[in-house]
Amino acid sequence: MKINKAYKFRLEPNAEQEVILNNLVGSARFVWNQVLAISFEMFAKDAFINATNLVNKIMDLKDNPDFAFLKSSSNAVSLQQKVRDLASAWSRFFDPKAHARLKENKKKPRKPKFFKLADGTEIQLRPLMPKFKRKSDGSDSIRLVQFDKYCRIEGNRVKLPNGIGLVKFRKSQDIIGTIKNVTISKKSGRWYVSFGTE
Repeated sequence: MKINKAYKFRLEPNAEQEVILNNLVGSARFVWNQVLAISFEMFAKDAFINATNLVNKIMDLKDNPDFAFLKSSSNAVSLQQKVRDLASAWSRFFDPKAHARLKENKKKPRKPKFFKLADGTEIQLRPLMPKFKRKSDGSDSIRLVQFDKYCRIEGNRVKLPNGIGLVKFRKSQDIIGTIKNVTISKKSGRWYVSFGTE
């Protein structure tokens, strides 16, 4: 029987590594927000929103000269994973069961918020719709799949791509199983690494 487990540790990047990591999580947040804005336009036109449609938008963003930094300070795999997460958020929004559960835990209705589309019209933001991410939220992350291809563990250090190299982490327990993915997250100024194993 296959069991999936996650192991989370404090990550201790040096100053140079932290600069690269900040760029990577910042690019992922930027792409989430850009693709979310595009998906609101799609929603307004009743266009089909799924992972394939949204992932295809990443290339358009990278080809935009204003967003040249996406070619130099982002990780293609983590951007795709971020956009897949966005597609999953839209799936929850379109799932009647999720709305039924929301009704059970009904809270006091809030003042409605709106998103302005390119043509100047507005759409009302509804419960369970994906939200824009802000740096001030204090929580950012990137996920890398195909761990063996891009990363490896050496003792209490993990090798990460994009020129980050080996980063120390506080290995408080053994990691059991095959590592399938790694999530690097920043919460309230501290870095963490989570290994998803099978």
